[in-house]
Amino acid sequence: HAERMRSCLWPHARNHPAVLQAASGPEAAGISPEEETEYLRQIDESQKEKERALEDLEEAKRWSTGLDEELQSGAVEGVISHYASLDPVAASNWLGSLPTTTNLDSAIRQFAWRSQRSEPELAADWIGQIQDSGRRDEMYNSVLSRWLRADPFSAEQWIETTPDLPEGVRSLPNRIR
Repeated sequence: HAERMRSCLWPHARNHPAVLQAASGPEAAGISPEEETEYLRQIDESQKEKERALEDLEEAKRWSTGLDEELQSGAVEGVISHYASLDPVAASNWLGSLPTTTNLDSAIRQFAWRSQRSEPELAADWIGQIQDSGRRDEMYNSVLSRWLRADPFSAEQWIETTPDLPEGVRSLPNRIR
């Protein structure tokens, strides 16, 4: 049983401090077979929890939007952080369906952080919705800097065609070069 778990979960377990010290596997690090089995069981349980969370995503979305306004912002931020990593386009659609009466700045920042690698244009589009101008400029600089390094043509085109960007954001391509 431990061998099967090891083969399935070893990519996750290799970051265990004792395992990292071992040149030839957990036994060389002084980890007993029982300790290794327990550690791998914990990782397996964590994976199962993640899978349950994916299954429960719809419930989490309903729950977060059903809270009173004071709690809703933080709950939405937690859900969008997970959701944007899985499916940025669907997460964007869900974010767009939320009432504008809730301050979504934190959720939008999480969305942009989580989706910028796979969907930089979508992440950048959402940043403009951040109400706090300082945070908005900070996010523009961060996301667009990364995008300009990864795909300068697309990022520069987005900057050129997006109205109402602050001058500091418009000059970002010149500062990155």
